This record gives sequence, C-alpha cells and structure tokens, in this order.
Amino acid sequence: MKKIGARKVGLFVGLLFLFSGAAWAQDIKIGVIQPLSGPMALLGKYSLEVSEVARLEVNSKGGILGKKVEFITVDAPDAKAAAAAAEKLCTVDKVKIIMGTYSSSLSYAATNVADKYGVVYWELGAISDDITARGFKYVFRTCPAASTYSYTAIQCMAEYLAPKMGKKPDQIKLGVVYEDSLFGTTQAKFGFEAAKKAGIIVVADIPYNAKSTDLTPVILRLKSAKPDFLLYPGYFTDQVLFIRQSKELGFDYKIALTTGGSGLKDFGKALGDDSEGVGLIGFTSMDVNPKFAKGVKEFAALHVKLLGREADGPYPLMNYMGTKVLFQAIQKGGAVEPEAVRKGALSIDIPHEGTETGGGVKFDPKTGQNQRAITPVAQWQNQQMPTVWPEKAAIAKMIFPLPTWAERKKK
Repeated sequence: MKKIGARKVGLFVGLLFLFSGAAWAQDIKIGVIQPLSGPMALLGKYSLEVSEVARLEVNSKGGILGKKVEFITVDAPDAKAAAAAAEKLCTVDKVKIIMGTYSSSLSYAATNVADKYGVVYWELGAISDDITARGFKYVFRTCPAASTYSYTAIQCMAEYLAPKMGKKPDQIKLGVVYEDSLFGTTQAKFGFEAAKKAGIIVVADIPYNAKSTDLTPVILRLKSAKPDFLLYPGYFTDQVLFIRQSKELGFDYKIALTTGGSGLKDFGKALGDDSEGVGLIGFTSMDVNPKFAKGVKEFAALHVKLLGREADGPYPLMNYMGTKVLFQAIQKGGAVEPEAVRKGALSIDIPHEGTETGGGVKFDPKTGQNQRAITPVAQWQNQQMPTVWPEKAAIAKMIFPLPTWAERKKK
C-alpha cells in the first residue's frame, strides 16, 4: 500500500478546517472533535479524513433530509482540550450532534460535556468500556469496546488455536503482558475474565510502563513462566521494543495476539522481518474477504478517488462505516434534534456481514454500544496485515505456531 505522507495529511486537514466552518444556515451542522495536533495527531487526522470522505459522498447523493452536511471541526490534543471543544460546540456553535474522537481519554471527557447539554455524541473509534458504561442517553458508539478485543482473543485461542495444537483450553498456558494505563489494564482485566470462563490457565500477569526503555525484566519473567500464547495490549514504541528484546533474549511463544500500536504500518517498517507472525486484534483490516465485509472494495476505490491514495491500516474502514451510520440515524430520525437522532439510531438493524467492516449495527438502548461491532484477527505477513480469523473473513492462513527465533535465524 502507498505510504501516507504526514505533509499531505496536514494539507488535506487544513482544507477541512477552512471549509468546515463555512456551513450555511440551512445545512446540517455536525461538530467533530479529533486530536489534530500533539502525539495522537496522525491517527486523529486519518479519522477526520475518512469522515470527510463519507460526508462528500453523502452530499454528492443529495445530502441528508435534502440538506448538505457540514462539519465544524475542533482540535483536541488532550482531555482538557476535548472538554473545552465540546463546550464550544454545544454553547457557541450550538450543534445538536458531535462526532469523535479516536482516543478514549478524549472521548470520556467530551461525552461528559455533551451529556450535560443533551447533545448527541457519536463515537467512532474510542474503545474504553467506561465511555458507554455510564448510560448517557445520547452517546452512541459504532466501534467495538475494549472488552470485545479481549473476548475475541480468548475465543480465538480456545476455539481455533488450542485444537490446532491438539489440546483443550484448560491445557493452554497464557501470558498476559500489558502497558499499565487505562488502555492496557482494561483489556487485561477482560482478558483474565474471558480466560477464566474458557478454562485457559493464566501463568503470567505482567503490567509495565509504556515509557520503559528496557523490558528485559518483563521478558525474563515471561520466559520463566513459559506461556504458549500471549495476550498483549500496548502502544507502538513499547511493542516494537518488546519484540526486539524478545528476539535478543530468545523468548519464544506460539502466538502473540496484540492490540494497539502493532496495527500501524510503521510497526512493520520498524521491525522488518521480525514483525512476521505478530497477531492483531482490532478494527477490521482493509485486507479482508470482500464477501464478508460488503462494500470494502467500493470504499477502497472511493478513498483513492477522493484522497489520491490507498487507505492504510484498520482505522479508515471503521471510521467511514461509523460516519455513514450516523448519517443513516439522522435520515431515519427525520431531524437533527437529539431525540430524533436517538430514535433513528435505535431503529437501525443491520445484520452481521452487512457493513464494510463485516460487522452489523444494533445499538443497546441502555448504553448506546453497537452490539454487532466485531474485532477480527489479522496477522503481520510479508509486511502486510491480512485478516486470518474468523475463517470466513480471512484472505490468508494464520502462521501458527510461530517458529522459534533460532529457527527464523536459520532461514
């Protein structure tokens, strides 16, 4: 796939800022909060871009309720800025709908403000279960929650990987290693719960600080525990370091199912051949069976047409789908008023394999969580991330069990 240049992304997002504030009075105005500066800016910009693709697409087809859709975009590099952005959109711009936000910490802060004003908050990419657990009436999330990631990983281990080893789940040893912020600890917590239900034995529970520059103590503890499988939520730099030092220390495992930074193209570039076989639990990859993820080919073509490059990684597909579902909720509700949008959202009933991600859409009326959001398993293979499980979504066979580091060296 083509490389996404930060300079080109910045230029496109700059144009969005220029035009997103120029909404006509009769247009449908939607507030958008994304981290467009700071450490989360790259993926925040990607998220905004793909929502813009959906906006341009719907406007080219006549808009919604006969009106054009316009975005009022606000940068939020941190939680404090996200709360301030939501306050501005609710009180100054007086929008009835806000869309965001990529980061769970940003979304958690912004949804508090939106709830105070009775404004719809439509979450596309922040996964913390806490966002929807509060039961805010007008918060809806189209992407999977963090718990889904962990449940999927354990399900794959128990139902697919263990049988391939000729073992039952209660004969499998699992190591759980995770960065110690809300992101990692939440997924680890649900991983422990799912493993217990499946009967999988947890032999290592090891949190660490993502800013660590040496993970040798973590890896040596894991090496001593001798797990078959790893469940590993982390960020980019720490996950790259973990793989490098695992190789140096000769720590072998049959599979590592990861979430977080490992889903970025730069992960493969940083590790080269050492990324081979790393499993990814997350949003649906662009490299998925099109019979499973209906519309993925059309989206890929539209992305190239409007942005001049191929979509990269799992974030574009999820954000595009989620933005389209918001537009559908407005259309079904017949108005942009929060109660109408809520009514429209709750009426949506898309079965599994009915969207570009391969999942469906059905919102829980108590939490606003999409109960049909899915997290397929992809795997690094030859610097690509093809989907490998479930089998009906797969376009490649999973590399399993992974060869040892010594065996890789001989090749």
